[in-house]
Amino acid sequence: PKEETQKEETQSRSALAEPFALDNRRNLLVAALLPCLPAATYYIVFIWLAVYMETIVSPPVPHAFMIITVVNVLSILLAFAGGALADYYGNYRALMTISAVCLAIVGPLFLHLIGNGHPGVAFACQAVFAILLYVWNGAMLPFMIKSFPPRVRLRSLSIGYNLALSICGGFSPFAATLLVDNFDNSTPGYVITVFALVSLLGLSIAPNQNDEPETDTQQALPPSTDLELT
Repeated sequence: PKEETQKEETQSRSALAEPFALDNRRNLLVAALLPCLPAATYYIVFIWLAVYMETIVSPPVPHAFMIITVVNVLSILLAFAGGALADYYGNYRALMTISAVCLAIVGPLFLHLIGNGHPGVAFACQAVFAILLYVWNGAMLPFMIKSFPPRVRLRSLSIGYNLALSICGGFSPFAATLLVDNFDNSTPGYVITVFALVSLLGLSIAPNQNDEPETDTQQALPPSTDLELT
């Protein structure tokens, strides 16, 4: 029937517009800023850095792709460790702040050290990058989940996270290559520094979080859930 079709179209438009509602925009902005740091760090450290060590620095770092592969495998364990640390410690803001500040500082320093060509140093620097990255991720993910009520959580996180991943992650290797071509070997690390500051900005404007009230969960349920006995 025509009325049902119009009702479905109205509900569809409402579902798309709800994440951009006035009372959700601040959290949506936070969801777009927080993933900027892990997106840029991942694509520089775990993707672009192999090319950097193999073809850009002189002399090249021996076994560059093997180093990247080993660090990526270790990152599987670090992902679980980061989540466990966040669950145990519980203070997501503190963990993210420590991680972001450390990444902002060591980014240019570690890129300079890796550019010297020693494989052991390159492996150690990338391992520290991975540890700091997964400390951030382990705290960021539950922090972002708790930022939204259940009724808009999936849509809001999908919008914010994918915007950050596509823009910051997608363009960070380009920015790193541009910097290293025009300046010295350490300058790509400043891309990590910049996005660390961007994500810290997102953390600073994020609302204070409390445990989710039961009403949030109740709002996600249909308005009529009572069983009628006949």
